[in-house]
Amino acid sequence: MSFYGIASAAEIAFYSYIYAKVRKNEYKRLTSWTRASTMAGRTFGYLLSQIIVITGIGTYLTVNQISLISPILVFIFGLCFPRIQWKSLIERIKITTEIEMLNEPTTYIEYVKFRLRKLWSNTKQIYHIGFVRKWSLWWAMTTCMSLQISAYSQTLWGEVQKEETTLNGFAEATYTACAAIAIMLMNMISIDWDKWGEAALVLISSIDCAVLLFFSQAQTIYVMYICYISYRTLYQVMITIAQWNLAKKMVSESYGLIFGLNSFVALILQALLTVIVVDKRGFGMTVRSQSNYLKRSGNRFPLIQINGNRLPLILYSFNVFHTDEEDDSCVYVDNDDKFNDD
Repeated sequence: MSFYGIASAAEIAFYSYIYAKVRKNEYKRLTSWTRASTMAGRTFGYLLSQIIVITGIGTYLTVNQISLISPILVFIFGLCFPRIQWKSLIERIKITTEIEMLNEPTTYIEYVKFRLRKLWSNTKQIYHIGFVRKWSLWWAMTTCMSLQISAYSQTLWGEVQKEETTLNGFAEATYTACAAIAIMLMNMISIDWDKWGEAALVLISSIDCAVLLFFSQAQTIYVMYICYISYRTLYQVMITIAQWNLAKKMVSESYGLIFGLNSFVALILQALLTVIVVDKRGFGMTVRSQSNYLKRSGNRFPLIQINGNRLPLILYSFNVFHTDEEDDSCVYVDNDDKFNDD
């Protein structure tokens, strides 16, 4: 679990790195290619694992050994990436936020202190944007559901599988391959997400509910495979779209902050869901009952998505997302959603 946490944090850091290296008009293409490449890599991994197990040329220990060696090689490769100069980030902050620097950092230590000092104000500033709230809400909820489906799907498959040789690895490989293709196709389509984003989220959430309904009631493994592949593919496509849309709306180059917070909220929701639904101290449901519960929870997603923007606005009116304190180091002006302190 520790290594899983490190890998998840490294993924967020990687996307923060690549966004800091390119211009905003390239975010869509870059995000699509990167996520599609990730899916392609997973496809290769799933296929390799399945072949190793089916042919008997190795055991599950062999698969685990490959899983250990791979991130070590990736770590070495990552050390070869070109560095990002912190001074260039200061210049980008000035451009993206029309920031007026009163006490501009002159050393790296001052820059680190500056970014740490601005964490809270940056968070309030970014989540003040309705577009960011909408996509972040969807990010947290659907990531929670997707992680839960991924964690317990194979246990559910085991209830209906009768063959000695399972094809779970091929199912996972098919899902990641379909996701890679779908992500690249979405990259070719031009959509005004400011206008159609909420409608798309409601539509996709509704389709997800229907897929989960079939998944929770299916009694044959192949129907389960189809539902799983469909659900997880839709998730990967929409999380890619959510990521590049959120990145475009960043007003203080705080990619890791927002992606990290959204993922953190998703993991908290998943932990709570596990304690309530799975753990014996909660309802202690069976795997089949869990899938039914997830389906019923998913039914509420479209309505939550429609009304999701209203809560932060209510909190904002009570000064939860607003402060009258003047900042002595910089003044922010958001190009997309301008607001003025009293």
